[in-house]
Amino acid sequence: GFLCHKSMTQIWIETGRHFADDLILPFDLRNYGQQIKQDQNNIQLQKIQKYENDYDLNMKHLKNLTDTLVLAFDNFQDKVDKVKENRFDKDYFQHRKINDVLMNVERMFLYDHGLLGREFEDKHLIYATSQYDTYQTSLFPTLDDYDMQYYIEPGTTVKQNMQIQFSLICAAIEEAIYTLNQAGQRIFQD
Repeated sequence: GFLCHKSMTQIWIETGRHFADDLILPFDLRNYGQQIKQDQNNIQLQKIQKYENDYDLNMKHLKNLTDTLVLAFDNFQDKVDKVKENRFDKDYFQHRKINDVLMNVERMFLYDHGLLGREFEDKHLIYATSQYDTYQTSLFPTLDDYDMQYYIEPGTTVKQNMQIQFSLICAAIEEAIYTLNQAGQRIFQD
């Protein structure tokens, strides 16, 4: 028992030291963007026809937004990599600004009111478990949640709720793209 606890403590201490010693957080936006792109392609194959035909959702617009988001992630990560390559330039204020952006990337996709039926547990518009499949994380879970007749707000239709959720997702992605581009310009002085 004691040796197991000692080993686990040593692992966590080393992990914490690794994060504390790095000037820039080891969070690669390129990987995050590629995962979103891959999941976007999967959702397009499965549900694009239903969303476009039944709910008048412009899935091409969402695909363009995710592609632009991936580009924004790649551009920002390229600039971060250049800063990492120049290890001997200790501009701590720039490193702090980069870390602030990296820490806030995930927060850009949070919805204050929470997701349908689990307002206090899930708030992420891009990645969360669907209300009907809590085992697997899905891309754009609110589109799956509002696809069910039982959980819509009284006096509204499924189509209206789907369009609202679609606009929330698009707005969150647009704001993330804008924030990354603006932060990149300010931090790296393009």
